[in-house]
Amino acid sequence: MSTTTLLQIQPSSEFPYRIDRVAGEGAMGIVYRATDINLARSVAIKILKTDSDSQLAAGSETRQRFLQEARAAATLTHPGVTTVYQIGHLDDRPFIVMEWVEGITLEEAVQRQGPLHLERAIAYMTDLLEVLDAAHSVGVVHRDIKPANLMVMGDGRLKVMDFGIAQLQDSDLVQTMAGSVLATPSFASPEQMQGFKVDGRSDLFSTAVVFYHLLTGSLPWKRDNLMQFIQALLQEPHEPVRSHRPELPILVESWFSSALERQREKRFGDAKAMARSLLALVPGKSDSGTRPDGGRASRSLAGALTLRETAQALAETSVLTTPPATIYVAEDARSPWQMLAELLRSWQEQTPGTMDRDAFLAKLLDKPIHTAAFAGAALFGNHCLLVEGGVVLSLIDVETGQVVDHGQLQASAPVRLFFLPPVHGEGLLFLLAGLLSPGKTHHRNLDSLVVKLPALIAKLQSEGFEGIVALQGSEVAAYLLLLAGKAELALLSNGWADDPRQTDWSHWLAHQSVKARVFESGPRPPDFWFHYAYKNREVVLEEVLGLPKPQGKGSSAITLVSAFDALDRVDGRLFRLDTGEPACPREPICLRDSPAFRILDWMVDDLPRLLIERQRAKPWKYLADWLLQIHRGKLHTALERPGQGMSDPFDVVTENEQGKVLHLAQRLDIPSVDTMQRFIDRVIAAKEARRKGGDIGGVLVISPKFPGDVLDLYRSYLNRGFGNQLLGLDKSMGYEGFVRMSARRGFHLLLVEETSSGLQPLFHY
Repeated sequence: MSTTTLLQIQPSSEFPYRIDRVAGEGAMGIVYRATDINLARSVAIKILKTDSDSQLAAGSETRQRFLQEARAAATLTHPGVTTVYQIGHLDDRPFIVMEWVEGITLEEAVQRQGPLHLERAIAYMTDLLEVLDAAHSVGVVHRDIKPANLMVMGDGRLKVMDFGIAQLQDSDLVQTMAGSVLATPSFASPEQMQGFKVDGRSDLFSTAVVFYHLLTGSLPWKRDNLMQFIQALLQEPHEPVRSHRPELPILVESWFSSALERQREKRFGDAKAMARSLLALVPGKSDSGTRPDGGRASRSLAGALTLRETAQALAETSVLTTPPATIYVAEDARSPWQMLAELLRSWQEQTPGTMDRDAFLAKLLDKPIHTAAFAGAALFGNHCLLVEGGVVLSLIDVETGQVVDHGQLQASAPVRLFFLPPVHGEGLLFLLAGLLSPGKTHHRNLDSLVVKLPALIAKLQSEGFEGIVALQGSEVAAYLLLLAGKAELALLSNGWADDPRQTDWSHWLAHQSVKARVFESGPRPPDFWFHYAYKNREVVLEEVLGLPKPQGKGSSAITLVSAFDALDRVDGRLFRLDTGEPACPREPICLRDSPAFRILDWMVDDLPRLLIERQRAKPWKYLADWLLQIHRGKLHTALERPGQGMSDPFDVVTENEQGKVLHLAQRLDIPSVDTMQRFIDRVIAAKEARRKGGDIGGVLVISPKFPGDVLDLYRSYLNRGFGNQLLGLDKSMGYEGFVRMSARRGFHLLLVEETSSGLQPLFHY
C-alpha cells in the first residue's frame, strides 16, 4: 500500500480516522495528522514505512521495534509522554494512533532564537528529568534523547517524543544486538557508541548534552566525521561551556564535568539527583556551596523536581524571586507610550537617512539566513514600528501614542533605528507592544493596602507568567514586564519613595499606595504587514470538491459545509513569536491571523449559512451559487488581465478547479468615495478582461464602517441603466446588489461590516 492510496482511505469502524495531511517522517514511519471522527479530535497516526517494491517481513526487527515504541509509551502514565490511543494494522502494516501535540521542538527553538537563558534551559531539563524518572522507574530507557525529540507545548511544558528505540526491561519484542548503535551519535552516551548495554544513566548523559546545546547552540564534542567524533567522545575532554557563554556561573562548568563523565558510575545516580543539582545552578535558588553532584541540596530544594515547584515555595515567603534585568526610570513620563518612547531613546541608534517606504519595509522585515533579523524599534517619519523576527508587532502614531491598524506610512521619510539591547531575551518587544495593546486581564484594581503585591508578583513569577503588571498611584506609575516568569524590564515614573535603582525592589511598594492590574500582551500586526508577509499566498480547499451541486436549472440552493477543516493542509506556522519558552502565551502569528484569510474563511464557512438564513441566496444568485465552486483562494495577489500585460491587486481572489475567477474581495480600513471608486473601477477592468469566460460573479468590500457618501456611491452603481434598458431591471429579475456593466453582464457587490461579533453582510442596501 503506497502513501498515495493511504491518503484516500475512508474511515471505517476498525479505522475511524480521516487522514488530513502528512505531518512528518522518521526512520521507521510516516506520521499523519488525522481526525478521530467519533471523538472529533485531532490525532497523530504513525504508520510503518515499507520499500516501494517489497513488503516488510512479518517477523522483521524493524516491525517489532515499531511496535515496541507503542509499548514503551503505553507503559508510562505521565503528562510529559505522548498518550497512545490505539495500535493496529492496515494492509498488514502496523500503525500507532497517538495524541496530537501542537508545539515546536527544542531543536527548532534553538535554531530560531539561539542559546537560551540559563533558567529557561533548566526549566526544560527538569521537565525532561521528571519524565525520565518515571520511565526509569518502570524499566524504560529512552536511548534517543535529543532536542528534536523534545516538543514544547503551548503551556511551555515538554512532551518526550519517539520511543522508537527505547529499551524495555524484560521485553520480548526486541533485544538489541551487541555492538549495534541506534541512537543519534551527537547526543549518545559513550556506552551506547561502544555498543554496551545501557541503563538510565545513558539517558542522563544525553540530557546533559541537550542542556549544553540549549545553552550554547553547539555541542560538547564537534568533529568533521563520525570516526573523529567517537574518538573525541571516548578520549578527549569536552569543550568548556563557558568558552561559548563566559557569563555563565562557574558552577555550571563544574556541573558539566560531572554530568558528562565517560564512566557512568561517576555521573548522577538517577534523574532526581540530576534535577536537584540543576536547580542548585539557579542564582538565589539554593544555599551557597551546593555542589552539582547532588551532594548537598538546599532545604528549599530537597526532593524538588521542577523549577516551578521551587519558585512556588519561594513565592510563599512574599519576597520577589529575581530583580528585573533592567530598571528604567522615565524622567518626565507617566503614560505607557511616554515611558516606551524614553526607553527607546536609551537604546543604540542608527540613522540611515531618508528612505523610500517599500525599500525601508523590505530591509526592516528581511529575515537573513546568516544573521539575526532586526529586533527593535524603527521610526519612519511620524510612525514607530516595533519589529521582532521579521514581524511588525505594533504600528504607533508618535504624535498621539495610539496604535493604528492601517499602514498609512508616507511614501518616503527619515528613518531612525533603535536596536534591542542584547541583555534582553526574545519576546521583550512583544511585551512592549502589549503596553499599548493589552490582552487578557487576569487581575484589576488590586489595592496595595489590601493585597500583598510583592507576594502576588512572586507567585506570577513562579508560575512562569508572561505579561505585564501595571502599578498606578496618585503620583507614580510603573510597568513590570515578565517574560516567562523572569522580570525582564521595569519601567517607572519619577516620584517613588525608594529609588528602585538603589534599593531592593521588593521595597518599592512598602511606602506607596497603588493599584495593580495584571494583563497579558495582546498586540496584533497591522494589516499592511500581512500584505507584505503573505503576498501571493494560495489556499487550496480540496475538501469541498465532493459537495453536491445545486439541483435543477437556475437553482440557488447552497449546501452548508465546514470547508476550512481542510486548512490543516496549510502551513500556518510561517511566522512564530512563540519560540518555545516556558509558560509562554504568545500566540503564533500565522496565515490564519491574516485579515484576507479570515475573509476567505468567512466566505466559505459562514456566508452560505447567512444567505440561507436571510433568504438571500436567490437574489444574490452569482455570489451565492459560485461559493460552492471555490477550489482555491489567493491572498494579496495581483490578478492579471489576460492579454493586456496589466494586473489589479485584490486581498482575496477565489477560483474554481479550472481557474475561473469566481469572487473578488477587498478590505478598506477607512473607505472613502475615492478609494471605493478606484476599487470598483479595478473590478470592472478585471471582469472586462475576462469577458469570454464570464468570470467574477460576486465582489465583497469589507470595512469597519461605511460612511454615508460611500453608501450613496454604492447605491448609484446599483441603479445604473444601459441604452433602452429601464431602471429597475435587476429588480424584475429578482437580483439584489447587482452592478450592471451592460444589459446582460454585471456582478453582485456586497458590503460587509466588521463588528465585535464578526463580519456582517449589509444585504439591505
